[in-house]
Amino acid sequence: MALNADQLAQALLNTMSPKVDGKGMPVSSTAQVKAYAAGIVSCLQSAIVSNAPGTIVGVTAPGAPLTAGAGTGGIMVITPSALQAQTATAFVGAKTIAAENTAIITYIGTGLIVFPTGGIVGTCTNTPTSPGPLTAGTGTGGMIVGLTGAAALGAVAPALGTPGPAAVAFYNALITYILSSAQATYGTGTVQGVCPPGGGPLTAGSASGGTIS
Repeated sequence: MALNADQLAQALLNTMSPKVDGKGMPVSSTAQVKAYAAGIVSCLQSAIVSNAPGTIVGVTAPGAPLTAGAGTGGIMVITPSALQAQTATAFVGAKTIAAENTAIITYIGTGLIVFPTGGIVGTCTNTPTSPGPLTAGTGTGGMIVGLTGAAALGAVAPALGTPGPAAVAFYNALITYILSSAQATYGTGTVQGVCPPGGGPLTAGSASGGTIS
């Protein structure tokens, strides 16, 4: 999957009441929910992902493709700017919205990025006697992990005051959607590492400039 603002808006709307109008017809996403969802998605799509040396792993062989390539502990740099811009007009008069926006995006930024086995690929340039860099290193299928709806609600609680049951469902839906839909990617050449002489585990594997979609 990939992030979609309309799908997120509907997931959030589904936690609200009423879900139908006076004639029993389904209620479409409100302008406010759509603006909020669009802002969340935009923030994620503008985030920058990276993996520190040693957090990208794999098995090398002389002149061969990297095998079992994976990544753990990736981080993202994310700001609330896009969410603030979307909600500035949709939530006119809402005194706590700016603080809530900052709190939720700051919390989302604590999530870690994991690339499953096979999600990191590249070509080894080592020989039986000499090391060589990993070339054309690429990452696909990265996932955000480590976030919960309860912790998200805790992060925004100071801005909200005393959240009720509706807020619990709202933030559960928000985090569930992000975890199931967001995908991290590293473009060709942005994943690096050293393939040791004769092969073996990739060393100093790292990545930078990744994106979320």
